[in-house]
Amino acid sequence: MQGRLLSTISSQPVWFTGFILLLLLLPLPFGANRPWASDLFAVLSGALLLLMIWTQRHAAAPAGSPPRKRLIAAAAGFSIVFLWSFVQIGSWTPPSWHHPLWMEAQTLLGDVAGAVAVDRGV
Repeated sequence: MQGRLLSTISSQPVWFTGFILLLLLLPLPFGANRPWASDLFAVLSGALLLLMIWTQRHAAAPAGSPPRKRLIAAAAGFSIVFLWSFVQIGSWTPPSWHHPLWMEAQTLLGDVAGAVAVDRGV
């Protein structure tokens, strides 16, 4: 059983094996609930993502795989959600878009930049 598992893992791409190992090792440094541990996880995940993109970009598409053009719709949907979240935390939006609580905060705190979202840190 263990030999079969190791042969299955070794036949996977390097980035996939690295990501699985990263997920297995993540709980070791205090459950990754410290800022340095979560930052390290984010950096390593980003590096593995870049490695995955690089290897997939330079690899030939296997037979029977869906065309890469179909992924444009998924990428567009993700981009729309990302841009909307960016718009919500920006203070450069028109004041008519800002949440009403920012108006209350301006009366109490003075000059405060408003946003669409109530909590810009989320």
